[in-house]
Amino acid sequence: PPGAYPMFLVLYTIKSLVFPWKIRKPLWMAIRQVLMSPLVSPTFFLTYVGDVFTSMVKVFQDLLWTACFVLSGDWLLSEAKHETSSRVHIWTESLLYKNIAIPLICLLPLWLRFNQCLRRYLDTGKRYPNLANAFKYAMSQSVTLFGAFHPLYLMHVQEEEKTISLVEDDDQDVENLIMATSRHSN
Repeated sequence: PPGAYPMFLVLYTIKSLVFPWKIRKPLWMAIRQVLMSPLVSPTFFLTYVGDVFTSMVKVFQDLLWTACFVLSGDWLLSEAKHETSSRVHIWTESLLYKNIAIPLICLLPLWLRFNQCLRRYLDTGKRYPNLANAFKYAMSQSVTLFGAFHPLYLMHVQEEEKTISLVEDDDQDVENLIMATSRHSN
């Protein structure tokens, strides 16, 4: 199949994340503890891993895209089919992908850090910096949600499409004007 090489890279990456298990086990244990952040008291290392997750949102989006690409079977299609078919990557336009999965992936690291900050406050009783950081992550979640679902964003996308079509119309008008002017000058 044409997508055998990308599929090989995906499988090799998965293998490298798991094996050798003896070396990778601490990584997966730390990820598990970060995912259980409200139930586990955060250490400095777990807080660091949570911060790394907040920096990896784009990577997580790319991992979701790769998973959808592999699971949808798009990797089996030839390059020519990618260029001619309108059904390629159709999952990127779905409601589940655009309006649910991508915003959740953007929110999850912020939610984990928010929970870590609240748990740290419960463990230490110190308002500062724990509640201030929790507030920061709560506001970041609000911004992410507004950015994902606000109607002005959707209107902006529609405005870009209208602008592109207007520019194309203007280009045609300029060409017509030049042709008409050149005819009259002869």
